Amino acid sequence: MKNLMHDSLSAATPLRALLTTVALFGMLSAAATAPAADAPATAPKAAPMRGDGGAAAPAAQQQAPASQKVSGEVLETMDAANYTYVKVKTPSGDLWAAGPKTTVKVGDTIAFDRGVPMTNFASKSLGRTFDSIDFVGRFTVAGAGGGAAGGAGDGEDAASAPAASTAPPHAGVNKAAETSVDLKGIAKAKGGNTVAEVFDQRATLSGKEVTVRGKVVKSNPQVMGHNWLHVRDGSKGADGSDDLTLTTKDTAKVGDTIVVKGKVVTDKDFGFGYHYDVMLEEASVTVE
Repeated sequence: MKNLMHDSLSAATPLRALLTTVALFGMLSAAATAPAADAPATAPKAAPMRGDGGAAAPAAQQQAPASQKVSGEVLETMDAANYTYVKVKTPSGDLWAAGPKTTVKVGDTIAFDRGVPMTNFASKSLGRTFDSIDFVGRFTVAGAGGGAAGGAGDGEDAASAPAASTAPPHAGVNKAAETSVDLKGIAKAKGGNTVAEVFDQRATLSGKEVTVRGKVVKSNPQVMGHNWLHVRDGSKGADGSDDLTLTTKDTAKVGDTIVVKGKVVTDKDFGFGYHYDVMLEEASVTVE
């Protein structure tokens, strides 16, 4: 009997070990697939990003396209220098705009194309600062002809106001400037380019720094944060182009002979009709 029981226990030992192993494996598998007691069944979605005010941060605002038409009732109007300023009631809210001097009164319906928006614009003539104002090329008053499209006026506001949206800023040089600035005898800068070469070789020069010597024939200070200079050296490109525009933090006056070093930028489009086939940006200017 004792031997029989020993044999039976010996035979049962492998079976018991097998059953124990199977049970243990099942427990481990269940533990691996079961969610943790404190973890949610589904991960929560990330909360939307918030601005400083706690509200959901809005998408970046886009500038109004040049073709956007605006019309509405004039709530306020005033003239300063060669400009007419109007506050217009529109479906999207009140809007300030300034353009060529136009006969308009409160209550009139006025229409215009959105122009160059400027923020924190300080009008010296009016003695006030506008949070945001559009400079436009033309006003059309219902039942009357609108103001003629044109550039910045000659008043105190002209220096800080952009040119009208119907033409690139500071485009062209008037006849007085052409005749008053002597372009004879301007030598090409050593290792540099002439104005004509910059225009004719703009495709290969794009993105590169060039040096140009010439005379300032027009200067518009502090427009869009830069001084805008027009430079000529007496040369003309194949298409007749002879006026090179540049932006700079440096200053120079009409008639100065200067050496300019700046990066060539082609097909520069500022929007609102402000386009240049070629220009120099962030240029350094040395007055000789």
